[in-house]
Amino acid sequence: MPAVTLEDQIKEIRREIAMRNQVYPNMVASDRMTEANARQRISVMCAVLTTLQGLQEESPLPLFDKA
Repeated sequence: MPAVTLEDQIKEIRREIAMRNQVYPNMVASDRMTEANARQRISVMCAVLTTLQGLQEESPLPLFDKA
């Protein structure tokens, strides 16, 4: 498996947050998710993004090596 860099992970988390911001309002409107649950899930992903950005500032090395 190729190395997964912090930059790759940050890009993916940003994409995921953007997707959730697009999808969750419709899920809330159709009663498939509560607004509180949607906000919590997006908040968790934003916290993951913050964590990864902090790691990136400390070290730009990939977290996973080729196996």
